[in-house]
Amino acid sequence: EPLRVYKCYAEKHCPGGAPAVCDQNRDTTSVACARCNVGSYEEDDVCEICDGGSSHFPLIVAGILVVSGVAALTISINRSALLQTDASLMLAVIAGVMITSVQILGIYTQMEIAWFEPLQSLFQT
Repeated sequence: EPLRVYKCYAEKHCPGGAPAVCDQNRDTTSVACARCNVGSYEEDDVCEICDGGSSHFPLIVAGILVVSGVAALTISINRSALLQTDASLMLAVIAGVMITSVQILGIYTQMEIAWFEPLQSLFQT
């Protein structure tokens, strides 16, 4: 509505003159020339035309390279552990699983659940 009067947020937005006249790159359909045109951005109360902007491609490539580098470094450092087939390594893994299982069973016994057989007799022992 070009014949309605609004107070401009900043004098730079509304240079005055005929109705529906806004500063350069400002949207004439917005109230009091408050928005920039599509394809423009506001910086220091002035709408500047977008010049293509920055590409996120280098950032994505850098992220992929960092993740790949960390993975490659981890594999190269732990190569000897990955190739081990020693019984001691297997024993340590099995012991860890058993300890975790006992801890989980201990948590289950603390819960107030009406367990069915054979779990009820297992948890009572």
